[in-house]
Amino acid sequence: MYEIVHKDKIDIYGREVFPRQENDKFLFFVIFVFFVSKGNPPNSPESILTQEQKTPKVLSYLHGNNTFRLMYEGNMKFSNLFQREGAQETETVIFSSPEKNKGFQIFIAEYENTAPLTIETIALQNKNLDIFDPGAIDVNGEQGVVFLSAEKGTPTNTREIWFTHQGKIYQVSTYPDYGEKVMEMLTSWVWLE
Repeated sequence: MYEIVHKDKIDIYGREVFPRQENDKFLFFVIFVFFVSKGNPPNSPESILTQEQKTPKVLSYLHGNNTFRLMYEGNMKFSNLFQREGAQETETVIFSSPEKNKGFQIFIAEYENTAPLTIETIALQNKNLDIFDPGAIDVNGEQGVVFLSAEKGTPTNTREIWFTHQGKIYQVSTYPDYGEKVMEMLTSWVWLE
């Protein structure tokens, strides 16, 4: 015969069930702290998603005229803006990011000057710009200049990377803190013509 201790201590098969101990609460707490401090288990969907987010996708942009190709971060979206002022046609390729202070644009226009592009030339042709922190850059064989600029009287700076190729000037503009990343992306630039 079975001795009935309490209803909650005997299961439906008549086996004695031990009440939960305080140790169970402690064990639950330890497991909870482990997962919160260490993240998700290594093969959980949440962990895999986090690993993918840490390694941004890289996509390839092919210019509409097939003049160049550029690799860029996959979370960006690009758009093209075409403008015409008289006989001058310009294009701006805008790479926008959902993240704050990330993204860049490439302004493309005809460039008649055959002399090498220098900081001095830019300063003479753009008297409204304050130019500082100048340097040189090579974009797939084309020598260019890199600098910080601000319109005179404004505190807003931009990182500028300008270079020429076959009668066109390419003016890349971005946020100052994102300049290094854009220069890294420019190492993937390939001329296709």
